[in-house]
Amino acid sequence: MKTQEKISLFLLTALYLVMTVSYVPNNFSATLNATLGHLMITLPYTIGLTLVVVSLVQRVVGQKLLVDRVARIYLMVGLLAEFLYAIYHYALQGQV
Repeated sequence: MKTQEKISLFLLTALYLVMTVSYVPNNFSATLNATLGHLMITLPYTIGLTLVVVSLVQRVVGQKLLVDRVARIYLMVGLLAEFLYAIYHYALQGQV
């Protein structure tokens, strides 16, 4: 893996983690609790959709994907899911 690919994978991971944080002002334990709860709710859907996308890509390509490619697909699916969740959350003005 080239240095540029490592940097982009790191930036995707950092962006995913930033989008996953559920910030509660002036309360770190509540922030940690809300973030872990959010991850426990969204993680199964993200992993499941990633498995579907990876299996479809592998069937089309005809060979197994490298681990870093699977990680990129997971991060992109996760970022898309977090973005849609944020739109849903803010459209309802925090009534989730």
